Amino acid sequence: MKNPNNAQTVRHVLLPAVILMAIMGTAQAAPIYGTITVGGSAEVTQTTIDYDPIIAGDPLNGTGDLGALAPGTGVFSTLGFLDPGTIVDRSVTAGVVPAQPAGVPILVMNWLTFTNPAFRYALDLTFIDIGSYSSLDCGAPEAVSQTCTPSAPAPFQSPYNLSNFNDSTAGLSSNANFSVRGVMRNLDTGLIDYNFNGVFGAEFLGQSYQDVLAAVSVPGGSVVASYSGTINATSAAVPEPSTGLLAGIGAGLLGLSILRRKK
Repeated sequence: MKNPNNAQTVRHVLLPAVILMAIMGTAQAAPIYGTITVGGSAEVTQTTIDYDPIIAGDPLNGTGDLGALAPGTGVFSTLGFLDPGTIVDRSVTAGVVPAQPAGVPILVMNWLTFTNPAFRYALDLTFIDIGSYSSLDCGAPEAVSQTCTPSAPAPFQSPYNLSNFNDSTAGLSSNANFSVRGVMRNLDTGLIDYNFNGVFGAEFLGQSYQDVLAAVSVPGGSVVASYSGTINATSAAVPEPSTGLLAGIGAGLLGLSILRRKK
């Protein structure tokens, strides 16, 4: 026969823990306070991105031009279609541009800016995510639906997620994307008002990612393509997902510990 006091204890201990875990779970997704989509052209090698290259094969010059592909929303609402901006080129080692390896904290001040004086923020880059796919199919015979995160020259890691797809006109094609994070610094106060996250990507119609990798893997090899990127402004006060997850797990373990002592 069940002890009603034990059943009551279970409800009193585990219910608050479950509620807390649910609250923490909803806090993991930071609310979006604005979105902007940008685009331009870029020349990509294994370790560099030259935005808006003048001539393919030229050394990095530091920055490139881009433009808004649609009016911004929220905090980006002062930006209109084709509003111009600049973006800092990428290299994994310091030189003309700050070092920007993937998977480690970095700081690139004024990574992305707009010339529209009504937009009073500079986007400072703090992290480039490592690609999330496996490298197993990177050298496999090309086929639709394959995915790949290629290896990068040691000791660096690649941020790129590559995938093959079938285009109704061009046939076997591919796309590539990478994810970035950073902060939005208020140009009037110098304070960080928002975090941001973004995904940049390009399509290679008629080319599998195996074709793209073959082009960039030879000495001096590169590919030039148009790209687009979507950037979301999020709250600077929302905790990282791991914080909420650990707090929720801790609450659950605390409840179980109390229950065992009651028994």
